[in-house]
Amino acid sequence: MLSFTTAITAILTVTAAVALPHREARNENALASRAGPSGYVVYPPGGTSFESMGGAESDNGAGGISFIHIQYQGIDVNSPYTQTIGVDVYLQDPTGVQPDQYLTYDFGNPNSLLIDGYFSPPSGACGDYNLVFVEHQNLGNFGDIIKFQAAAPAITIVCTPIQ
Repeated sequence: MLSFTTAITAILTVTAAVALPHREARNENALASRAGPSGYVVYPPGGTSFESMGGAESDNGAGGISFIHIQYQGIDVNSPYTQTIGVDVYLQDPTGVQPDQYLTYDFGNPNSLLIDGYFSPPSGACGDYNLVFVEHQNLGNFGDIIKFQAAAPAITIVCTPIQ
């Protein structure tokens, strides 16, 4: 039953991720400079490879048959009050040739500070990327929310044909 629930969650996540805009629609000026406490990436560590079966086939629309598993440990501190409320996660081409490809926006877990999810790589996403995490924090000052790039481990997406 757990794998069925995981599969349904992944399918819904993939459906939402396909409709997400790329770099052009993102407001780059909204990111604050990182200052103070922040969360950290639990998984994947830098250097992780993910296999994407059929991911190079750009006509399938949903990317390959595989998942990028992410885990991000948020924070909750009292002095000063700061709490992670979610993350944006996107693939950034380190060469700058391809536009950023978002996997999710405002992804969080209201019941835990561990943010855990599975995302399908976008169609045609093969090669080396930075998996960028933009953390959203509630500063407790009348609902002030800040966003900043918290991490960007290097990953590789290896595309293989569906056989």
